[in-house]
Amino acid sequence: MPKPVPLLYVIDCLEFIAGTEKHLYNLLKELDKTRFKPFVIAFHGSDELKENIEKMGVSVRILNMDKIYSLRSLRLLFYLRRVIKKEKIKIMQTFHTNPDIYGTFLAKVSTVPIVISSRRDMGFNRNWRHILCYKFMNNFVDKVICVSEAVKKLIMREEGIPENKIKIIYNGINPDEFSNSVNVDDEKKKLGLTDSVPTIGMLANFGPIKGHRYLLESAALLKRKNYRLNFILVGKGSLENELRKQSKDLRIEDIVYFVGHRIDAQKMLMVMDILVVPSLSEGFSNTIVEALYMKKPTIATNVGGNPEIIYHNRTGILIPPKSPEYIAQAIINLLNNRNFAKKLGENGRKLVEDNFIFKNKVKETEQLYETLLTEKRVSL
Repeated sequence: MPKPVPLLYVIDCLEFIAGTEKHLYNLLKELDKTRFKPFVIAFHGSDELKENIEKMGVSVRILNMDKIYSLRSLRLLFYLRRVIKKEKIKIMQTFHTNPDIYGTFLAKVSTVPIVISSRRDMGFNRNWRHILCYKFMNNFVDKVICVSEAVKKLIMREEGIPENKIKIIYNGINPDEFSNSVNVDDEKKKLGLTDSVPTIGMLANFGPIKGHRYLLESAALLKRKNYRLNFILVGKGSLENELRKQSKDLRIEDIVYFVGHRIDAQKMLMVMDILVVPSLSEGFSNTIVEALYMKKPTIATNVGGNPEIIYHNRTGILIPPKSPEYIAQAIINLLNNRNFAKKLGENGRKLVEDNFIFKNKVKETEQLYETLLTEKRVSL
């Protein structure tokens, strides 16, 4: 039997299981270890997630690289180069801007045969310097994995990457994670919710790009119209205090519940009658995929990759960004037309079952690795 291929994942942060970290965690869990031997290096992160990954038999190193431009960071990059050489890495896959740029540079100087860049957002934190760096580093990248057609079009337009260098691999869900039954009434009681009142929810960390403020404004509109509703916000982040203040200023603190970051995201989705995703930018939302699989009526902004899974009035409702009035009206439409809401849920579930199962995405990823190894005639 041939030896497994040494494969290095370089990621900016391993803090908790959400977003890109969750994608990588699930990829490591499902990856065929007889064909690939994965290693993980994170620029910073938590011991808890590191230990969870190590339980899979995967080596994880956290560099605690707080500042990219420092003497200590330079020493850490040389350490990373030694790791690449020692483990004889054949494939490096990077996630996020700093690993994309610095990881690619290291792969080049360390003669890693195959370099893959993963693009999972619409570049909302990028500036012209990042784009210039990407344009240069893309010369040393063998393949770019995009999480949606929207991300693909963005990097082709801004960075001039040829289409044949790009592979779209969508996010997916693991149905086994949704097999446990949840007593919704009990969960609502634990959260302090009024169980007879519909619950509108949002599952995202508290950052400006996620658009929480517009959901809160829609909650105020609905309260003024005498709709009795619960609103739960699942997540944590830099804007939490600001959002709590907004909730108080809008006089909706009695119907808005901040429940913090939760590892049982599926349980929180079960509690929701309607999911709202009011993002200003979105590469491709894991939360939407999970909600559709759970047959939850979903309202999402028409940005980024959202319309690639939310087909308006078929698998969900698309609205313009920064539009609390549209959010409120969509919620009213779903509450007043339960058959329509149920049909959206059924259509969404079928779409996910047909197109967004994670094991199939892992197979696509493994096939890409195998293809690149063959094309570049990499010997172990």
